Amino acid sequence: MGPTIDEHLVDIKCILDGRKRKGWSALLPDQSPVGFAEISIRDYANGCRAQPVPFLDGIWVMKPYRRQGVVFALLKTIKRDCQEQGTTELCSSAHIENTLSHSAHQSWGLDETDRVVFFEHRWFEKAVDAKKPAPLMQVQD
Repeated sequence: MGPTIDEHLVDIKCILDGRKRKGWSALLPDQSPVGFAEISIRDYANGCRAQPVPFLDGIWVMKPYRRQGVVFALLKTIKRDCQEQGTTELCSSAHIENTLSHSAHQSWGLDETDRVVFFEHRWFEKAVDAKKPAPLMQVQD
């Protein structure tokens, strides 16, 4: 199950308030939306040299309007707005197996910088103390 309406409303409010997140809509002359892009301002992003860095969290265009320059218009606006805020680069990510997204990012002018594998440890599903610590090992607060 995805986010609730209330969670979406909180996200929208944060975007509109401009607190570390910002969104743009691509509109037709009649003001009909055909796409959007969303960034967050992150303190760090893998492969980026500057901090803070705008991070492209989402970009989407309706199918009939794809490959017509909508993404480039969105990215051009993002670049202008972010440069006005003093940032020097844009970062994004894609799942490692999503080669279509990799190609799209490259066609938009983004260069691959890093590949990362994330890990998690679910405290409630695995026994942390099942393994014995090394002899004479002490951990203090």
